[in-house]
Amino acid sequence: MKIAAASFLFAVSLAAAAVSSQMFDKAAATRICVAAPGETLDDRGSRCMPASRGFAVEPTPEPRVFRMWDVTKQDQSVLGKIPAKSTTLQTDVSSQLRVRVSGEGKWPQPYVLHIRSTTEAGWKWTVPPGPASRAIDVRLPDGKYKVIIDAPGHKQRTFERELVPGVNDFGLVRLKPVPQIFGVVQARDSGEPLPALLTSGGVLFAKSDEKGNFFGEVKEVRPATLEVTSPGYAPRIVLVPEKTLADLGRIEMTRGATVRVRLDWLGQELPKPMTAQLLDRNERNAARRVIRSQSITAPEFTFDGIPAGLYIVLVKGSKPLQQTGSTIKLTEGEVADLVLKLENIRLTTELTLGDTALSGHRLEVLHRKSRWEASFTTGELGVTSPMELWQSGEFMVQVKGDRLTLPFIKVLEASSPEERWTIAIPSATISGKVFDARNGKGLAAAEVILQSEVEESSSVQKVITAADGSYSLTGIRQGRHQISASAPGFTKTTIDWITFSKSDAKTRKVVPIPLKSAITRRISVRDWSGQPGGGALVLLGGPQGVRDRYTTDGNGVVEISSAAVEDTGTYVIVLPQRESFAVQPLTSGTESDAIHVSIPPPVGSIRIRATDGALPLEGIRFELRAGGIVLPTEVLLRISRRIGRLPETDASGELLLSALPSGLYEFWPAERPGTSSSAPVRVNVTQGETFVEVILARQLRS
Repeated sequence: MKIAAASFLFAVSLAAAAVSSQMFDKAAATRICVAAPGETLDDRGSRCMPASRGFAVEPTPEPRVFRMWDVTKQDQSVLGKIPAKSTTLQTDVSSQLRVRVSGEGKWPQPYVLHIRSTTEAGWKWTVPPGPASRAIDVRLPDGKYKVIIDAPGHKQRTFERELVPGVNDFGLVRLKPVPQIFGVVQARDSGEPLPALLTSGGVLFAKSDEKGNFFGEVKEVRPATLEVTSPGYAPRIVLVPEKTLADLGRIEMTRGATVRVRLDWLGQELPKPMTAQLLDRNERNAARRVIRSQSITAPEFTFDGIPAGLYIVLVKGSKPLQQTGSTIKLTEGEVADLVLKLENIRLTTELTLGDTALSGHRLEVLHRKSRWEASFTTGELGVTSPMELWQSGEFMVQVKGDRLTLPFIKVLEASSPEERWTIAIPSATISGKVFDARNGKGLAAAEVILQSEVEESSSVQKVITAADGSYSLTGIRQGRHQISASAPGFTKTTIDWITFSKSDAKTRKVVPIPLKSAITRRISVRDWSGQPGGGALVLLGGPQGVRDRYTTDGNGVVEISSAAVEDTGTYVIVLPQRESFAVQPLTSGTESDAIHVSIPPPVGSIRIRATDGALPLEGIRFELRAGGIVLPTEVLLRISRRIGRLPETDASGELLLSALPSGLYEFWPAERPGTSSSAPVRVNVTQGETFVEVILARQLRS
């Protein structure tokens, strides 16, 4: 049954006025609202009106709550309740909850109050975020409540308390910060804030706002680095310090370069499907990773937002040799045009070992200029069917198969429309026996490594000895060959150098390899938090460099073999799966003497800038020494974040060596024509980044 609106309006208005005189400043502008439990406490919505007017309600199956909103003080209050199936307002509000919040994180931040009654089922409200600098007052009916405080970047706090008439002051509640990373992204040239994405391992960590500020909480594992990307700018990798509140400061982004590519194709339509890739190039002129990739549907396409540097633009079809590419060097903000020609060469290959045709053998080809790779297999009688090749030039060809104990390598050229490669592999061999030097007994399952230097190229291959210790290497080419052998419980033996001339094409040379007995040492690895260093790479080296490589098990343990007389002057370098590394001398000892290695935390970095005194120098490689030991390639690749190449300066003359443990480091540039340097630069790495300028041909200064 409906009740007359006028009488109810009068009743509600009087009730509201009575409560207002008790709980609020009489001069305050107030609003009265109706809501069900669970709705947000605010003064927005069609069910809120000035308290002086009141408003009508109809009976409903569920209880409803009346609230007052003090516009002047922005206080939010529960005024009373309307029981189910009633229009009578029960004004039983007499308690006031007051709370102030402070935190140690990126502060001030707005915080949210979640209030739940522990006596009235379903009674819960959320107080919208307000400035952290002021107290929040909420007026409620007497009773027991649970109050939850939420603030970005801080741990949640929960209180349970019974409210009594009057002010119930929670006092100052201090929130503890959770690990967080924050900073600001700006354009280097203009200083303007940039919209950016910050990712770790391809997973979004944070976004910057319109002012360039970003903030992210560390949920589980703290990222060692973050990749920062912004439209039209080159991506950047930044190091994250090991701090609870990691302020990355200003991250300055440089404008990316653009490559506009046009395909020169004589056919009526482009072949389909086709893919374009942008690849980074490493020191040895081999493509190391794909930076961008896209499908091609038109003869013109673009790559943009590219960091300054050296790249390969590669176009691929559906067949192995349907590839063409070109190297291009880009500077900051440059717009470069590139034309790629798609040729149509028909290539046939014939393969023999001595006088025998080799069918079912794999040929791996590398274009020596454009650095793209492909592979295919010979058919019957060692011959392939004609294949379409899109780019002429010189190719490095490796032949692999069950008839060869090591790959056969040859440089071939393709230039004419109808090309035929004839590859004749010599039948020369190296064979012998790996045996115990004490008694002459053959050693089964020993590893034999052949390192070959032939025709200005090199290769490394491995074979395993038979049960009697015998081994055989076939397809030996003209040039120099080094053989080494190793077995568990024995030290490695290396034999330098075995030479094959042109007249030795069918020669068989016998090379016996004796091994000396060794002792086994146990290495136990733990990281800076005391956890086992499972899967860590352990390098065993000496004055001649690294000679053995091992990997720890899940418990961070590995056993290495070395002769006791060789322990003096040797060392171990440990690279964990995470950041950092450890260098430790290997002293003489017995098998019972374990070696304990503790990985120090990564705390700093070195940024090197190489110039000639005025202009930056690109492509300068550096060697690095830590703890008196020259760091091998594996360590240099780790700390420079390079794949497949040694550290070298970029187009701006800079090189960043990151995630370094604290300590003294020495580095010097590898000499190159027209440059010279003085003694090594010494840098004591502590927390953060250390900048060092290296001037070649004049002096070094830091």
